[in-house]
Amino acid sequence: MKRLIVELALLVCLPVGWVSPSAAADQLSSAEVRRGKYLVVEVARCGDCHTPLNDKGEPVTEKWLQGTVLLFKPTVAMP
Repeated sequence: MKRLIVELALLVCLPVGWVSPSAAADQLSSAEVRRGKYLVVEVARCGDCHTPLNDKGEPVTEKWLQGTVLLFKPTVAMP
């Protein structure tokens, strides 16, 4: 779970092609890991859209960031 958070934060924060997320995650300090978790969980709130919900509308923590069907549609047609 911790590595997933770090890799997601790196994908958002690092330029594409600069370094692979798994290689960079191996070199991170605990401060950087905490920062990545903060960005994914608190700032970007990635789990709000990328985690499936149960029948009560609560996130299924066992499937955190594994994707889900969105409950809204784009306001502009997508090509």
